[in-house]
Amino acid sequence: GGGGAGESSAAKLAPSLYRIHAAVVDHTDSWPFREPVDQLEVPDYYEVIKNPVDLSLIARRITSYEYYVKLEIFVADFRRMFNNCRAYNSPDTIYYKCANRLETYFEQQVLSHL
Repeated sequence: GGGGAGESSAAKLAPSLYRIHAAVVDHTDSWPFREPVDQLEVPDYYEVIKNPVDLSLIARRITSYEYYVKLEIFVADFRRMFNNCRAYNSPDTIYYKCANRLETYFEQQVLSHL
């Protein structure tokens, strides 16, 4: 503790963001989002999706204590992750359905942790 500088806003937010992130990772529908999309398995993904986001990237951004200075930035990354999934996959796919269910769960977690 001590002087005027104090903790950064990102460091103050981090414990809540970790809890929300962990809850999402533990959810049964999080499996498509835990790691980056494999370019070998999905060759055109990175041509279609210009700003890829996955849960491992979000975890690194929380851990940096610099990136998520506002809750809105954190929420925006999750929204982009879900929107990317829905942009790339058609509505009848398991991925699209996982995105919808996980997004609903994510929003409940944000409301309950803050």
